[in-house]
Amino acid sequence: MENLITVWEWIRGGLVFMAVLTVLVFVHELGHYWVARLCGMHVEAFAVMMGGVRKTKLDEYLEKPLPPTYPLWLTALGAVALVYVGSFERQAWALYLGMAVLGVLIPVAIGSRLATLYHLSRSYWLGTFGKSYGGAVVIILIAMGGRPTLLGLLSILMAASLVALLILYYFPVSQKAEDAPFGMGSLQLGDGRTVPVRFRPVWHVTNKQGTEFSLLLLPLGGFAKMRGMHPKADGSEVHIEGGFYNRPPWQRLLVLFAGPLFSILFGIALMASHYAIAGAPTATTKVQESAPLTPAYVAGIRTGDQIISVNGQPITKGVDFLRAVRFSYDITESARTPKPVDVVWQRGEERFSASITPVITDAPIYVVDETQINLRRKYVARVGIRFETLNQPLAWNDAISRSVAEPFRMVNNLGAMATNVDTMRENLGGMTGVAAVSRDVANTGFWPVVLLAGLISISLGIMNLLPVPPMDGGQMVIAFVEMLRGGKRLSLGLQNAVTNFGMVFILIIAVLGLTLDIGRITGNSGGRSGLGTSIPIAPRDGEPAKNLSAKEFSDLIRKQEESKAKEG
Repeated sequence: MENLITVWEWIRGGLVFMAVLTVLVFVHELGHYWVARLCGMHVEAFAVMMGGVRKTKLDEYLEKPLPPTYPLWLTALGAVALVYVGSFERQAWALYLGMAVLGVLIPVAIGSRLATLYHLSRSYWLGTFGKSYGGAVVIILIAMGGRPTLLGLLSILMAASLVALLILYYFPVSQKAEDAPFGMGSLQLGDGRTVPVRFRPVWHVTNKQGTEFSLLLLPLGGFAKMRGMHPKADGSEVHIEGGFYNRPPWQRLLVLFAGPLFSILFGIALMASHYAIAGAPTATTKVQESAPLTPAYVAGIRTGDQIISVNGQPITKGVDFLRAVRFSYDITESARTPKPVDVVWQRGEERFSASITPVITDAPIYVVDETQINLRRKYVARVGIRFETLNQPLAWNDAISRSVAEPFRMVNNLGAMATNVDTMRENLGGMTGVAAVSRDVANTGFWPVVLLAGLISISLGIMNLLPVPPMDGGQMVIAFVEMLRGGKRLSLGLQNAVTNFGMVFILIIAVLGLTLDIGRITGNSGGRSGLGTSIPIAPRDGEPAKNLSAKEFSDLIRKQEESKAKEG
């Protein structure tokens, strides 16, 4: 029963994630569409999701009819029954056998039918499954430290089967001519004939301007297809009336920028709505944690204490304390010297006071809090306190300010990931990780989903601004260079080389994110645990201040306890 509940939670989380992603992609592509129209470009298609349903009947091109499908359906139902029995009766063999049939045997049988229908060679369609399974096994071996569980292996093989089936199902699209209409593909038969194959949306409508708005089959994205978006070797794309490359580079840059901008603004709007209506975590003045060996702990502050004032100024929120302490240092040409802060706190009926000397971060960081943004990276002084938080609705101006700060925080994290391997391992993730978060959030109500959607939307906008083709940011770089060249197009060879490099880069990041996601889900991430952030440690006399990771901090505490035990 527990296994079925877990499966249902994953399904529900997946559905929530797909619904959220569909809305966010719609908003992103809407930005491209509107600005393209304003710039005089003709948008041929505006689609939410990807793929389509094959409408062309191909049975007439077969030498003999395909076998009936009822044996596949009966086998699938039997496999579902095995999974059901395995979950309720705790029979592991039934669960694993059912998953193997559903995840491997049935997909391979369907792949065989598609190969016959499309006149594909056995080596091609079996090779497609083999490559998909091989990549999946490599990923899970890396993610699980070379010790995969049978359940984890079967789960990843089921996902690999789905990928292989999608590749086979849409094989005709990969054979289409470059200028073929949207949704058209083709098949080459053994006798030399070419058969057109048409894939159509689940739903579609065409407006007076000739733009087809459609809902496709697979919740994997969407697009706004402008006329003449494919560069030609002879440069003729610039002469297509109403085409993308027919417009000046600065207009193309605006069209490309509009999608990420809409994503970021929509994400800010969602987060602000959540903070103003459902509430936001707001730090109180009650100490949730005063880590040992930090300046606050050394001064006598303990968990549960209430901070009253800093440097004679009363505080009502935790952020007031942070603002009073964070820049409490003097700067000289050779060093940054922390300045003591006078802190008053209360424990029960007693009040205490002390002059506390903070420590300074090893590297500058972006200063972002609930109500203000500092665009400059700065060194920050800390004393090692974490405050309790309460969920309280914010005033709309505070909610907007806090939401506007989120893109800058994400950019800061992105920079930290690019310069620190440990930070990248702890924070980098992919669709699997987002789906896992969606599973958890789906159980908590509507507003947490809205907050998650806002975070994903902002992340989608920022990631699309990366200067790497085929991301919008990469295409923006090309448009900007052409603008500097007076509108002169870059060579097709150079564009293709840059795009291919970008595709490889994106693929590597995607695989790395998937690997880390699987490792986290299975508990083999290899990342740090515990607090997950560096802890400022009070310096000894003559020693520089330093930050310790959670693991290093735990090791230090363990060694000190061992030392005390020996002395005792």
